[in-house]
Order: sequence, then structure tokens, then C-alpha cells
Amino acid sequence: MPAVAKAAHAAGALVCVDGVHSVPHGPTGVASLGADFLVTSAYRWSGPADQVDRLLANWTSWPEPGAE
Repeated sequence: MPAVAKAAHAAGALVCVDGVHSVPHGPTGVASLGADFLVTSAYRWSGPADQVDRLLANWTSWPEPGAE
């Protein structure tokens, strides 16, 4: 990754790394990757996907815009 980032930076580009599959499972050095940005997603953080019903019992939503 650092070589790709170096080439991209040399061309004037910013580097965005998709860490969705790796970040939840160990330390990630954004600077050592040469990345300007690193993105991830909460759905991959090794959570108990089979226990969403516990969240739904207390779930509150924002009202639709304009709804009173």
C-alpha cells in the first residue's frame, strides 16, 4: 500500500483506504499506509449481529422532516 500511496501522491492525488474488513480486527497505522483518509463501517466491528432485537426494543427514530 505505501508504494501505491507514494505514486498517487506524486501525481497529486489523495489516497483513501477502505479498511472495512481489516480495521475491526487489529491496530491500523493510517500514516504507515500512506493514506490521507481511512474509512470503515460499523457493521464489521465483530458485534453480535444475532442480538439486534435488544437494540430494537429501545430504538427511537428521528421524525420525518415536516412531521409534527
